[in-house]
Amino acid sequence: MGGDGTVHEALNGMLRNPENQSKLGLIPAGTANDNAASFTNAPLTNREALRRVDVGCLRWDDGHRYFANVAGHGFSGEIASRARRMLRVPARLRYTLALVRQLGPGYGPREIRVAIDDGPMTETDTLLMSLAIGNREGSYPLHGLADLSDGRFEFLRLGRLSRRELAWYFPAMLQGVLPKNHPEVHQSQCRRIDVESSMPIPLHVDGEFPRGARPESFTHFSLETIPQALLVALIQPSS
Repeated sequence: MGGDGTVHEALNGMLRNPENQSKLGLIPAGTANDNAASFTNAPLTNREALRRVDVGCLRWDDGHRYFANVAGHGFSGEIASRARRMLRVPARLRYTLALVRQLGPGYGPREIRVAIDDGPMTETDTLLMSLAIGNREGSYPLHGLADLSDGRFEFLRLGRLSRRELAWYFPAMLQGVLPKNHPEVHQSQCRRIDVESSMPIPLHVDGEFPRGARPESFTHFSLETIPQALLVALIQPSS
């Protein structure tokens, strides 16, 4: 019973056991409830609505962490870090304020190397990269085509977008409308990415940061899907 952070912790506790047969009973009672919002085809009744869903896995050096909804790095990792410190601000306003503050000093893309699925490593300038299982990130429907059970991430990458461009597109993006045919906005689907960087990259999973690692501590990591690894019962409590 809680929000995205509670789901994240419960998920990681369950999947420590590779033979896990338990199901996750979810009562949405958190601040943002981004993960629960993706169950649009599961009616909220007083009975359980069961669905088998994908899980993401972040791997780095000698560690790994599972996530239920979305992983983001670069600009979105920095926003998540700022938003987590705004404990008294409502969720949607929290991420909006964090984004506005992140437009200040230090704004800009990072040069990284990325391999998508079985493709080669390529160098690219990246402002933001998100890999989503669910539809929402930071309370906003940025990943409208994501499917909880198709074994693939909805992949979003922003390249060299100026502050002015981001501010121009931002109101529509908050409604899930991303610019079409923009050379610096890339959307696709994938099952895995590998990322390398000469500089540490801020990264979040479900708005949380991997235990034992600061958000800016990753120079190389991978993100991959584990298809239909979890059985979820979305439960609407009785009024």
